Amino acid sequence: MDVHVQYSGVYINAASEFIRSELSIRKSTTMIGRRQLMDHRLVNTKNFIKEDHKYKIDGGGGGIN
Repeated sequence: MDVHVQYSGVYINAASEFIRSELSIRKSTTMIGRRQLMDHRLVNTKNFIKEDHKYKIDGGGGGIN
């Protein structure tokens, strides 16, 4: 049982470390990532227009640099 608990702990730590690194990568590329996401969506829906307007306000024009 101890071995299983230790193994599980190591696995959980590795997983949470992976999640932390993923989150930090996503935070640093949020502006670029949002723009790319918007570019890949279908442009012929009302929902896209609403979301694009929202992202332009929230993102502060992140793709200009």
